[in-house]
Amino acid sequence: MNNHKLKIQSECPFCGKQYDLSSLRVISERPQGLLAHLTCSVCRGSIITFVSVSAMGTVTATGVATDLAEDEVLKFEKGKTVSADEVIEIHELLKKGRLDVGNW
Repeated sequence: MNNHKLKIQSECPFCGKQYDLSSLRVISERPQGLLAHLTCSVCRGSIITFVSVSAMGTVTATGVATDLAEDEVLKFEKGKTVSADEVIEIHELLKKGRLDVGNW
């Protein structure tokens, strides 16, 4: 992905101020794309974005607001993958009121 010039959203979705793109931190880079963390210097709101480039050169960026710091994103990015069965199990426990999240 180093050969591509990327235009990142230039305004913070929280306060509307221009991003200081020097705060953009690449968390990980893979053949499928890169994961980055960006924090607004004005309101301190953060987003995580995944940027990918298709074989035809189409750039796609998906961002999500987060309260995670850059180092926390890295920790979770390297963490264990949650299976679909685990998600269903947690959903069922929540639905039945049998999950005590205070122990996490």
